[in-house]
Amino acid sequence: MKPVLKLFTPEIAEELLTRGRPGNITVRRKIERYKDMMLSGKWKDGKGMPIIYKQGILLDGRHRLTAIVETGLSFNIPFDV
Repeated sequence: MKPVLKLFTPEIAEELLTRGRPGNITVRRKIERYKDMMLSGKWKDGKGMPIIYKQGILLDGRHRLTAIVETGLSFNIPFDV
């Protein structure tokens, strides 16, 4: 199936982050870079795709989703349904 753009709000991102893999390390520098891009308007919709297991556990995308939560902004991100 082809990924579709889905609007990730801070609330949706925060919910997914609570279901991340145990022990997943967050890299602050990467999050800050993403936040700067988002706040300055340089972030492009459709950048990167979070990977979520069928059980709803977040596998990849923690940095992007954390930046969304911390900026309070919403972005369209590809999502495989």
